[in-house]
Amino acid sequence: MCIRDSCVLLHRRIRELLVVGPRFHPHQGMDMTGKLAVVTGGNSGIGFETCVGLLQAGATVILTSRCPTRAAQAATRALASAGLSEQPEQCTGLPLVLDDTSSTRAFLESLRPYKELHLLVNNAGVHLDLLSQWRQPNLDSTGQHELMWRTNTLGAAQVVFGLLPQLRAATGGARVVNVISMLHSMGRNAELLPVTQSSASAGRGYNSWNAYGNSKLALAHLTFELSRSEEAHGVQAYCLHPGAVYTAVSTRGLEGNRLVLMIKRLFAPVEQWCLKTPEEGAMTSLYCALGKDVRGGAYFRNIARAKHSSEADDGQVS
Repeated sequence: MCIRDSCVLLHRRIRELLVVGPRFHPHQGMDMTGKLAVVTGGNSGIGFETCVGLLQAGATVILTSRCPTRAAQAATRALASAGLSEQPEQCTGLPLVLDDTSSTRAFLESLRPYKELHLLVNNAGVHLDLLSQWRQPNLDSTGQHELMWRTNTLGAAQVVFGLLPQLRAATGGARVVNVISMLHSMGRNAELLPVTQSSASAGRGYNSWNAYGNSKLALAHLTFELSRSEEAHGVQAYCLHPGAVYTAVSTRGLEGNRLVLMIKRLFAPVEQWCLKTPEEGAMTSLYCALGKDVRGGAYFRNIARAKHSSEADDGQVS
């Protein structure tokens, strides 16, 4: 083995140890043949790779994107990546804008013909203002809710409860997988209720990172409450941190900061080495979705149960 090959191998092993961690592949999980899965935000990044993994496991997948065209294109790409281009019925792309109540209602209505839903992956979400420049919350179109709260929490909850009848009806049980973040630890229960325009960050003064943490903490509460209330109906719920992943989420969070975005593009090779790829980032989502004998009602990280914020233990909040 030449020096170059040795260096490449060493590079891979170091990255596997420090960045990637344990791996999970769809063939290790349950057979999803004949079962329906919905993945929000499935047009790119972790969501897209989650769709590919579910298709490889045999599932029929409905993915969503804010744009109808991108949703349709993503479905075609996911089928190709899974080696299923000749089976277009296995994957469908639908529009869904989580910060728009009417869009979410239309999406739920489009799923009414499906009597059973075996898996819902709430992957879509936003993390805005990464430089914490906003001094006031950026509100949704109604002017009532902070945008990350409306998208990450209220939008996801609207989808969950709208699809709950189909989840309960699923033969063999169903799973709800909520992609949160380790940053849920930045959230505070005292700032969740009552929900105000600032996403209740008023206690510490508005900060976009705290607002993001609140939105994800609330999603953790939703996960644990679903597990408590729906287990008798055959529905299990999971929440997870995918890891630090190289996706377009951070790019959107830096919109309007041209200099920072230019520097980010300049150092992209370093960032790509230090962060998980979307495929690697999707592994914990797939583990929660497909893992055999993996019980819900918990927070997962690196394909294993992990300790969540103690704030999420307060059942009275949920």
